[in-house]
Amino acid sequence: MQSSPELEIDNLNSFETVYKHWFKPLMGYAITILKDETYAEEMVQNVFVKLWEKKEHIDIHTSLQAYLYKSVYFESLNFIKRQQHQQNYETQTAYAMKEEKVWAHEKLDRKQLETKLRDALNDLPEQCRTVFQLSRFQELKYREIAASLGISEKTVENHMGKALRILRLKLAEFISLLIIPIIHFKNWFL
Repeated sequence: MQSSPELEIDNLNSFETVYKHWFKPLMGYAITILKDETYAEEMVQNVFVKLWEKKEHIDIHTSLQAYLYKSVYFESLNFIKRQQHQQNYETQTAYAMKEEKVWAHEKLDRKQLETKLRDALNDLPEQCRTVFQLSRFQELKYREIAASLGISEKTVENHMGKALRILRLKLAEFISLLIIPIIHFKNWFL
């Protein structure tokens, strides 16, 4: 190991001397960076552990003091970066989980709406249901519906009015979900 004159840690006793001499000042420095005593102590411990583990491969070109302070600085910055990444991950995960809950709830509401809409349509009188489906799902005009069913346009209007009144009553609890155009549901019944 190449070392500066200040760093003679060939054995445990000399390493212990370096540790005892520099631990408190490095701890104070780490606290100024991390603003947390527990984390600061952990970072200083990490620096000394790495120093001991790599003692045979470390080539210090500066003073021991400069080397140790620089090591604590980078150890602390790396810790802060890891904490920020962890925090970002947790935030993104929490957001994704919240979105998943909202999506699941909306999916459940839509499923309930689909069922209620099917039931409500099936409860309509047959001619009324046919007129409604031709108007909303086939997108035919009243004139075209009247011609196709052999009834007057006024009868088509009456059937549509009746269908809309009945559906409004039966689907009242889902009014907020009905912002989605009813045309979206046409594929269920074709």
